[in-house]
Amino acid sequence: MRITQIVAMIFLTLIFVFDVNAQCPISKYGIVPVWPQGWTNTTKDNWYQTMSDKGMGYSHSILTWPELLQIQNNGQLTTYINYIQHLKKDYHFKYHLLLRNPSLTNNSVPVAYQGLSFEDTALTHALYDFSIQMIDSFAPVLDYLTIGGESDMYFETHLNQLDEYVNLLSEIADYLHSNYPSIKFATTLTMNHGIMENDTLWQLTKKFSDMLSVTYWPLNTDFTINSTAISGIQSNISMLLNAAGNKPLILKESGLPSSNVTNSSELIQSQFIEELFRQTMNIDQIEIVGWDFLADYNSATSNYWVNFQKIYCPEFRAYISSLGLMDTLGNAKPAYTKYLQMMDLACLTSDIKADLPNEKTLIFPNPANSLITIDTEQSCITEIYTVTGIKILSTYKKSIDISLLKPSIYFILVKDKNGKILMTHKLLKENN
Repeated sequence: MRITQIVAMIFLTLIFVFDVNAQCPISKYGIVPVWPQGWTNTTKDNWYQTMSDKGMGYSHSILTWPELLQIQNNGQLTTYINYIQHLKKDYHFKYHLLLRNPSLTNNSVPVAYQGLSFEDTALTHALYDFSIQMIDSFAPVLDYLTIGGESDMYFETHLNQLDEYVNLLSEIADYLHSNYPSIKFATTLTMNHGIMENDTLWQLTKKFSDMLSVTYWPLNTDFTINSTAISGIQSNISMLLNAAGNKPLILKESGLPSSNVTNSSELIQSQFIEELFRQTMNIDQIEIVGWDFLADYNSATSNYWVNFQKIYCPEFRAYISSLGLMDTLGNAKPAYTKYLQMMDLACLTSDIKADLPNEKTLIFPNPANSLITIDTEQSCITEIYTVTGIKILSTYKKSIDISLLKPSIYFILVKDKNGKILMTHKLLKENN
């Protein structure tokens, strides 16, 4: 990942073809746009605009200490922050900065501190000073800050450095809470190693953390997907919520590869998308569910991550190369279609209501088995969706025959003639 890349996570949309007046509320879902080949800056900005017209979200940057220092030393920090400000102002994103140190098996530090560990005060004092400097610089745009990316795995082999690291985080948290109390702070952990198997780091940092930030990858240690990758989602989410206690839960990133080398497939990847939506959609305590990635990494980027993580087995390469919801050229996999359908569903179930002057919209009867009536004083478009987000009807009629629909729950969206949402509602279709 290039140090100048603004990594944005774009969240819920209504339907891609909706008029720009139709908007979905701010939501917890998103994808990291690893842009397909041929997408220019103009194309990317238009895509941001499209997604903003249809919905809103939050963005994040994942950088090591040396990468962020290089941006600063090159005189690019102000430009970087201004661009984030542009995203927040124009597209209403929230912003999350993750300083990756340490990450998995390594702690990338500037040349002057190479060879030092967290037991060395020269390193911890320098990282504290740099972190405070970055907090002050990013504070106008910052909503979430995490220090350490999947850092629990680093301390599996560097246990002697754990106490000093926790002390460092505590001091950073004290500064943040005293000066910028609206910014939420934590260290990012893995679900498997950092919560399920050994939650030591979480227990040591929980008292000064504002959230539980985890990465959600249902993988075996060899980077193949585990047998409960889909069936275990419900219990995994319950376990994470229990671990979080009364704090917000953030799935900083989540995903599943589609490569058969990882014992997966495009169908399994799509099923994972659907089930993770279903198990997180209606839980307010879960503030973010981030998806990695929009498109597959090309070979050069895959090589970068293989070398960065120092993991050279074919399963890891297949895993890191097939996480996209699209391929490297932007061709949609089934998971991308499913992702859009589930975004539609999440949007519809949010029960948006736009109040209009002297205007009321009602749907009755509900439950119903034959006819429903849309009671509004103006012309409207009514659309009906299945629980999987598939549109099955669009009509201007105010009396709608639903007798042929199977008994189930459906979602109704009512728009005015300009595409503005008047109401969304759940409809229970009973037996005839």
